[in-house]
Amino acid sequence: METTYWLFVAATSVLSVLGTIIYFKWEDIKKLGNKKITFIFTKDKVRDQVYDVFKEMNPQYRRYIRSQVREYLKELQNEPTAKKEK
Repeated sequence: METTYWLFVAATSVLSVLGTIIYFKWEDIKKLGNKKITFIFTKDKVRDQVYDVFKEMNPQYRRYIRSQVREYLKELQNEPTAKKEK
């Protein structure tokens, strides 16, 4: 009998706490429920495919590609950014 009483008290306490949280955070819960869930699989990423191809390449080609990428990145860093005027 006493065990049933304490189980009832515990269940009631848990339900009241959950009810209170839901009552005060209902808008946040709705926002969370409306979010679009997207799954990203690592094998579908272009970056992984590029690295797989890159690993199979000849070391001379890899060196050439790395040098070209470095030059391109340097060009991007040196370009002045265009500011939008209001």
